Amino acid sequence: MIQSALPSMQYMKRDGPPRGFTLIELLVVFTLLALLLTIAVPRYLETAEASRIKVREQNMATIRDALDKFKADQGRFPSKLEELVDKRYLRRIPVDPVTDSVDWVAVEDPSKADTGVFDIAVPNLEGVGSFVLPAEPATDGAAPTDRGAMPIPNGAVPAVGATMPTPMNKTSSP
Repeated sequence: MIQSALPSMQYMKRDGPPRGFTLIELLVVFTLLALLLTIAVPRYLETAEASRIKVREQNMATIRDALDKFKADQGRFPSKLEELVDKRYLRRIPVDPVTDSVDWVAVEDPSKADTGVFDIAVPNLEGVGSFVLPAEPATDGAAPTDRGAMPIPNGAVPAVGATMPTPMNKTSSP
């Protein structure tokens, strides 16, 4: 009775060439696949990181543009970044795609001529010290506007394109 429930051996035998791949063929395919992945994955990760940095640059430019428009309309800088949203200069504060947060460092006017948020910097996650912001490139072909070459507070990294302080332009940390 048990034997009748099992398939007979004649149905399990196959005629013709064996089907499937040998172990060597599978190893060669997986080796080639691994080789291609070692070439492609680092390039993909570098491209993804470069894209996040470009988005950060654009978000910083958007916030700076809103700060300038706020100053032109109100005659002062906003007391905090959220005021740009409250007064509808921004729909929301842009997210930094590198840190996945909206924790921008508010930089005050170095000349102390005006209070409020004069510029922004990127939060420091690596313990880097003070940096100097470069002049902003002009978009209309005119000379670049200088935001004062000011020190960024400790706990911030330079804005995109900023240079590390050298003995000639080194700033003291507060």
